[in-house]
Amino acid sequence: MEKFLRIILKFAVLIVIAFCFQKLIAFTNTNQARILFENLSFLSADPPLVGPWLYRDIYYQLGCFFFFISFGFLYLFVLPNSFLLHDTRIKNLMLIIWMITILLTIKLKPDTYSPFKKYLVISFITAIYFVVIFRNHLIQDFYRWMVSRIGLTIFAIVIISTTQRFVALYFDPFFLAEGDDPKTYFSAAKALLEGKDFLQGSFSKGMTVFLYYCFLMFGEGQVVPKVLMILVGTVGLYCLLSFILDYTKSNTIVVLVGLFYLFSSHYVSFSNQFWNENLFHPFFSIYLFLFYRLKSATSGYLKVLLGFSILPVVFVLTELRSWFPVVFILTVLIYFIINRRLISNAVVPVATLLLFFVINVAFKEKVDRPSPLFASNNMEFNFLVGNNPYAQGTYSRHWFTYSKEINLSQDKHEIFRNVLITNLKNPDILIHNLWKKTILWFWGAGGPRPISIYYQNPLSLSQTVYRCLLTIFLFIGIYRSLIEKDFLICSMYLLIFSVHLIFFADYRFTLTAMPLQAILVSYGVLYFWNTKWFQKYFLIQQKV
Repeated sequence: MEKFLRIILKFAVLIVIAFCFQKLIAFTNTNQARILFENLSFLSADPPLVGPWLYRDIYYQLGCFFFFISFGFLYLFVLPNSFLLHDTRIKNLMLIIWMITILLTIKLKPDTYSPFKKYLVISFITAIYFVVIFRNHLIQDFYRWMVSRIGLTIFAIVIISTTQRFVALYFDPFFLAEGDDPKTYFSAAKALLEGKDFLQGSFSKGMTVFLYYCFLMFGEGQVVPKVLMILVGTVGLYCLLSFILDYTKSNTIVVLVGLFYLFSSHYVSFSNQFWNENLFHPFFSIYLFLFYRLKSATSGYLKVLLGFSILPVVFVLTELRSWFPVVFILTVLIYFIINRRLISNAVVPVATLLLFFVINVAFKEKVDRPSPLFASNNMEFNFLVGNNPYAQGTYSRHWFTYSKEINLSQDKHEIFRNVLITNLKNPDILIHNLWKKTILWFWGAGGPRPISIYYQNPLSLSQTVYRCLLTIFLFIGIYRSLIEKDFLICSMYLLIFSVHLIFFADYRFTLTAMPLQAILVSYGVLYFWNTKWFQKYFLIQQKV
């Protein structure tokens, strides 16, 4: 009888915890809905009205995440053993994760998350939970099988990821929102096909040129370009995983990065849209692969071949994101420092950088280009979008509101000078805007609007909680990189983050750094797993 009462007590505790979690989730979702509704009154005017920060709902979601962490800590470490359902802490941790995932998933709105995906997520996390509870050796055996056959594992990850993106393409509404960049690029490619002028220097031309050649060879439409983007993504993911295997010499990191991609709904569903970032992402992975092969090549002929192979990739990346030459310079600089004792090893990458510069200068007069290195001239505009006193941390037309309020002309150069001087005279404006951009980059969803298509929806609480968890491991991974003096990945990621701090953050911009983020998060997961604290309290101990 006593044993039966203890079981009832344990389940009663879990019911109370689940009830508290459910109320907290409902409270957070209600406040997000309220804030989105309030935002409509400010955004309905053009230019938009000045009001509270449009993305302040992230504070409720961050608070909810920290509540989950705190409650989980109390359950695992403070509550007496007699109140815990399982006899080991790792099983109880899995129980908390399962409970939170179920509660978050069932609260997702049907118009933004299909019931099928809900059932799939619930079934998957439930299966993992029962395997951990009753057959945890199966996970260990499966992990050992994956790392021991890493070539086959990489192939499987790439195939599964490609299948995910084709499934996402099947459910794609093929909607191009008026005024959004995908629609602009699509229309510009059609105009170019008809012999008209296309984008001016204020836009990077990469996606437009890609669409133009797709239309030229296969006719107008969205299906073929998106299929080709998926195939390019397949090559990019394979190159990334191969690069990681060569760079880290760790099969575990390769597996973790692969899982990062497979569980990223942002990558799977969003990467089929016509944004420059969605071509930049796989080409960046190809660049990492080629550049590291250049570093490790021993043959002089192979180095030259790889140098000439890198050059067109760099041109493509520059046309997709105009700031990429800064990243290119950084990687060459780090390569030069690493090989400072044998300067001859750095000749090819330095020569490649110089050749890139010379070719850009030579063609400067033949293309609409403001400088020898950069592919667009919208830096001033992006700066005033992200740094005016009414800025939201991401794109919004509050720069227009600000210029009208102080009776500035619509000349972007004049507004830029005014915004720059205003920031220098009022550091609080600068600090406040940097805070918004940081929040949006790591946790929020700068740019989403309450529209029914995927990439314009605000982040759900489940997505924010997942991003919060990844960000913790990201910070741990950055720390691990610094103490291990592994500066290449960390420095490139921080540089890309700094670029967006200078201008503005956005939900799509995080994809440009996703290969680096995946590596750093995997570093963090492995480092945390191997800490003495985690080993002692979750793996070595058998009974709580």
